[in-house]
Amino acid sequence: MTHADLAASYLRSARRRLPTLDLLLASEGYNDVVRGAQDIVELAGKAMLRAIGSDPPHVHDVGERLLAHLERFAPEVRADLPRLAQVSRQLNSTANSDFEVCGGHCFWRRWSLFTGRRRGRWLGNVVAVVG
Repeated sequence: MTHADLAASYLRSARRRLPTLDLLLASEGYNDVVRGAQDIVELAGKAMLRAIGSDPPHVHDVGERLLAHLERFAPEVRADLPRLAQVSRQLNSTANSDFEVCGGHCFWRRWSLFTGRRRGRWLGNVVAVVG
């Protein structure tokens, strides 16, 4: 399999996962929405790295690697890379600090990221990354 084949496969996988975010939101599975969004953004970022012939790192947040290879992307893609890196970083920091234990109970403390007006902005960011 070539880098181009892998890039296309990663991007198809990311796009297939987008509709699941709406289902998770409808059932108020906010922690699952964050994890799902993180996976989608990670796959899209790794697809972009594969597309330029770079092996992606074995980490979830590939934003810094994308920025390190900025010059290898077409100018129209280059303009969007800082946004992608920011979305990736924020989703990963959110996903890695989901839960807080208080009095023996587990609470999800970042649920507000995907509620109310913020929901549209965050879902828009995830959709924009996948293109």
